[in-house]
Amino acid sequence: MGTIKDGINGPFRGKTGNVVGSKWRKVNYIKGLPHFKSNRAASANQLLVRRKFALLNRFFDPISTVLEIGFKQFTSRATGKNVAIRYNYDHAFLIDGSAIALDFPALQFSHGSLFTAGDEQARVIGDNLYIT
Repeated sequence: MGTIKDGINGPFRGKTGNVVGSKWRKVNYIKGLPHFKSNRAASANQLLVRRKFALLNRFFDPISTVLEIGFKQFTSRATGKNVAIRYNYDHAFLIDGSAIALDFPALQFSHGSLFTAGDEQARVIGDNLYIT
């Protein structure tokens, strides 16, 4: 894949022959069309990878704006959702045979340093939590 700054006559979008021009996050791209589609059936490992990606994608889709904030320091070119999927892919699954599920306590919605607290204080009196 090539990157076009201004192109020959400026950036182009759309399809010309077997070349596609597009823009994503202020970067112009030119890509070739795929040559062929495989007729072979996917292996068990490929199917597992696809299911893991689909599960994380469906789970993170409704909270993608939260992920943009939580992974902000890593999102110069990638989206927050993509960074979250990459970060959680290896740690956030419970796999039992062919069954796959998310390991909710292992999911991370942000990464990086936190601001230090100021003069905030918290105290518990009886069953109440008081924050000042």
